[in-house]
Amino acid sequence: STILIGSSGVGKTTKVINEITEALKRHKKRRFVYVSPELSTDTSLKKILSSKRWQKYFIGVDVSDSAFEAWQTENEGGTSDMWWDTVIRPILTDQPDGTHFVLDDAPDSKVHNYLRKWLIKTLRTGRHKRHGVSSIQHNVRGRNWTSQSFSS
Repeated sequence: STILIGSSGVGKTTKVINEITEALKRHKKRRFVYVSPELSTDTSLKKILSSKRWQKYFIGVDVSDSAFEAWQTENEGGTSDMWWDTVIRPILTDQPDGTHFVLDDAPDSKVHNYLRKWLIKTLRTGRHKRHGVSSIQHNVRGRNWTSQSFSS
């Protein structure tokens, strides 16, 4: 598990994507689940998201306001709790052993409370399923977002 902390524009996402790309070039591949409210807008993610070669091993989860609003439109309303329960949580909990999860700017999501609880639990217990977690943060003193990362 890793935590990357830095200000905007210093290359946190680029560093993680480069590491994922190197891992996907190996013979034995892991699955990666990348959770971000900037999934469709962050240019660092475009190459890996559009790659058919690694489509089987890289899953992007868009937790942006616009993704939530699109889900609401498709489902004729609904709350962020429902979105978490029906869309996001199943993706995070139904991954095979050895999956590595990346939470990038998760505090900016409508489901940030759920993502934080999931992050804390996975940092403590994910090793039982050989799950790895990378958390990308902007603030060293991120309180609940960083405290477990330092302990784990």
